[in-house]
Order: sequence, then C-alpha cells, then structure tokens
Amino acid sequence: MRTYLLALILAVSLPVYAGDYSTRTTFIMVANCMDENGGHTQENLFTCSCRADLIQAEMSAAEYEDAITVERYREVPADKGAVFRDSKKGQTLFAALKKVRKEAAEACPAIRAVTRTPATTVGH
Repeated sequence: MRTYLLALILAVSLPVYAGDYSTRTTFIMVANCMDENGGHTQENLFTCSCRADLIQAEMSAAEYEDAITVERYREVPADKGAVFRDSKKGQTLFAALKKVRKEAAEACPAIRAVTRTPATTVGH
C-alpha cells in the first residue's frame, strides 16, 4: 500500500513532459515575441505562448537553437558571418524558422483585449 501511495504521489508531482525545449528557451522565445509585439502584457502572453507552442511542435529544440543562432549571426560582416550565411544546413533551418513563425503568427493572431467574465452565482 505504501509503495502504491508513493508511486501515485510521484506520478502526480512530476512535471508534464512538454518536448525537448528547456524552460529557459521557452521563456526567452515568449519574452522576445512579447517585446516584438508591444510589451509584456497579458494579451501578448496568450498570443506568444500560443506561437511558442506551435513552433515547438514543428521544430526540435536543437533545430530551433541552430536556426536562431544562424538568424543572430548571419548579418555579421565579412568572413565571421560567412559561416552562418553560406551554410546549407543553416539556410535550411533559418528558412524553416521563418516559415513556422509565419504559420504561428497566422494561427495565433495578436489578442487585443482579454475580457474577464464575472463569476455567476446560483440562487437558492
């Protein structure tokens, strides 16, 4: 009985597996999206969390990390940036990132207002 109870407690307390993205990567993804969309608001949190979920469903964490590295460094001038600009794998991953971001933006349009529905009371 104790073993069963301990197993049940452990199973309930373990975090839900959400793919291979770290919490840090997910946070940075959502925070950057919020910055690009006007700031850290509740509306942007909903929009950007939705977009992050879709991106994570389409790209592995390793692919995403490689793609944003290419995105970040492809504009570095001369030979230092060439390794990112000229890489076939980098170009493919960057194109995939742009595509999935566009799809996520279309699937998760910016929310302009979050309305709260007042709690209802049941009369007796």
